[in-house]
Amino acid sequence: ILSKLKDKRIIKVYEMRYEKNGEKKATWSEIAGEMSISTQTAINLHSRGRNMLAKKLRNKKSYNLI
Repeated sequence: ILSKLKDKRIIKVYEMRYEKNGEKKATWSEIAGEMSISTQTAINLHSRGRNMLAKKLRNKKSYNLI
C-alpha cells in the first residue's frame, strides 16, 4: 500500500524506521538527517502513511462485513 503512494519519502521513512533486522528502531532525527529533511517532516510523513494504512484497513473490514 505504501509503495503505491505518490510521495516515495513515506515508504523510505517506514523502511528506515522498521527494517533494522533486530536492531532498535531508528530515531526520528536519524531518519531526518539521512533524508535531509526536518525531524517534524519525518514524523509527518510517518503519520500520513499510518493514516493511509488505517483507512485501507477500515475499508477492507467494512467490505468484508457485507
